[in-house]
Amino acid sequence: MESLISGDVLKPISDLGIVLLNKVEKATEGYKNIIEEISKRDDINPIDRTVIISNFRKIKREHKNKTQIVDKAISLLEKGDNPEKLDNDWVLRFFEFCKAVSNEDLQYVWAKILANECKENSNNSFKLLNTISEISNNEIN
Repeated sequence: MESLISGDVLKPISDLGIVLLNKVEKATEGYKNIIEEISKRDDINPIDRTVIISNFRKIKREHKNKTQIVDKAISLLEKGDNPEKLDNDWVLRFFEFCKAVSNEDLQYVWAKILANECKENSNNSFKLLNTISEISNNEIN
């Protein structure tokens, strides 16, 4: 199996993955500052501040999980795989199902599904995604 990252033919796809990961890294640098800024705001009542910070942390965690899954999926791509064929609706549903997954073993399962969907004849159904989203950390081992 030849890896996408080592192949010149699909190098633009790996470059896209690297650009995505770099953007995520830069975005996370500001997370601490945003939370500190919101915490200091007297014009927002304490309950609303707590809700905003809590939601922000949840979104940050989900974003990190999705990025880790994409990173793993990139390493699984092979020559001939075509990430551009991914249906936007499928991708949106995929990330809705896996955004809360922080366990590395489960992330790898999701990464394999994402990489597999980039294959020419692949068509993972929403039912499959829903079923896999119900698997627990204990069941994966």
